[in-house]
Amino acid sequence: MVRLTVHRPDRLPESFSYAEPAEISVGRSRTCTYCIESDPMVSRLHAVILIDPPSVRIKDLNSTNGLAINGERYGAGGRSLAQPVEL
Repeated sequence: MVRLTVHRPDRLPESFSYAEPAEISVGRSRTCTYCIESDPMVSRLHAVILIDPPSVRIKDLNSTNGLAINGERYGAGGRSLAQPVEL
């Protein structure tokens, strides 16, 4: 099982558990699984989290600002993110 905890500055943390494979989209678009409307640094379709317990990977969706993963920049001027990165 994989547990994903979402921390937002204006809310209490929310936890979600996944026992089966799932794809979680992240971005400002209301069509995303996790919509982050209030952050202009987030693209409409920013990234996708790929869950296949116990594996969790993330892939940048050619976002304007890329991703920071464990202090390393990916996409948007950082390291290439052609393949999902294991978290």
